[in-house]
Amino acid sequence: MYEVNYASGVEKDVRKLPKDVLKQCLDRIERLLKANPFSGEKLKFNKMELYRYRVRDYRIVYTVNTKLRTVTIYKIRHRREVYRDL
Repeated sequence: MYEVNYASGVEKDVRKLPKDVLKQCLDRIERLLKANPFSGEKLKFNKMELYRYRVRDYRIVYTVNTKLRTVTIYKIRHRREVYRDL
């Protein structure tokens, strides 16, 4: 199992999400990303080894540290906004 950490800007993202989407995102983070963080797709255009996980029209963008066994969530936003300023 991996430990999940949240970057500082995620709290702002979470407040903007519809309640049903938030519930699904948190469920996916707890069930899937903790168990297998490599189930998401690797982003090709970034040097940071970022991954994305799709929940309806929203994306969870995160990194994985295998040595510390942590997943750090950077963004949870709508798909048209999430890739700006990455």
